[in-house]
Amino acid sequence: GTGAAREIFRELLASLGMHFVNRPPNRESCLQPVVEALLALRARFRSQKKWDEADAIRNCLAQTGIYIEDTAQGADWHFGS
Repeated sequence: GTGAAREIFRELLASLGMHFVNRPPNRESCLQPVVEALLALRARFRSQKKWDEADAIRNCLAQTGIYIEDTAQGADWHFGS
């Protein structure tokens, strides 16, 4: 529900904040923990056949220029050109 989503968002922000403290060398290193957490959540939604929620994560990432490719080994991500 909404409470769980808020808690996940707080955890993602905390994770992102820790990376700012450690000064990552590039934007991929900075965003990797957040994107990986979102991809894990998306995988959970997909395993539960919650397609709308999984698609919403993909679409939100795409709006920020981060694209997901589903492979046999799992989801991979990259910045769009």
